[in-house]
Amino acid sequence: TEKAEASEGERSGRFKNQESKECGMHLSTDASSVSKMERLVEKISNGYEWDNDARERAAKIGIVTVTEENFEEVMAGAAPVLLEVYAPWCGHCRALERDWNKLARAVHTDGDNLIVARMDGWQNDVPAQYQKPFEATGVPRVYLLRPTASGVRSVELYEGEKEYSLLLGWVRERLAA
Repeated sequence: TEKAEASEGERSGRFKNQESKECGMHLSTDASSVSKMERLVEKISNGYEWDNDARERAAKIGIVTVTEENFEEVMAGAAPVLLEVYAPWCGHCRALERDWNKLARAVHTDGDNLIVARMDGWQNDVPAQYQKPFEATGVPRVYLLRPTASGVRSVELYEGEKEYSLLLGWVRERLAA
């Protein structure tokens, strides 16, 4: 996305340097575009069906669901927070669920002082005062948020492969430092 010029329409900056001039959600012009919209709607719908079940599985093992409404409350505690930001329609996010749940069970079993959490980044925004460190795009994203002496949490983005052993090693290394 680029800033649109004053003389351009409000959405002009969204598609600069791209062949597309529309995102596909606003106007169907032929059978092909209607078909694409139908597939997108099905993908999103299936994602939210999966998410309802995934939330239940997560809650059973102590994973906290973060929303924009409870974000500050979750961050107010003294424990570090390992936060997955996902989108329900994202295949990579769905694939991460098994390893994320396994990681949560491991840190809870080992007694680590860590809150494992997940947030639907497509439906929830990080509150404005916290947004700067969360400017990364794409999903899934994994962050470690640790309290500091100043009371402001440090935020570190995990940039490695999203699999159980690597995530667990990264978290343990950061918490030991």
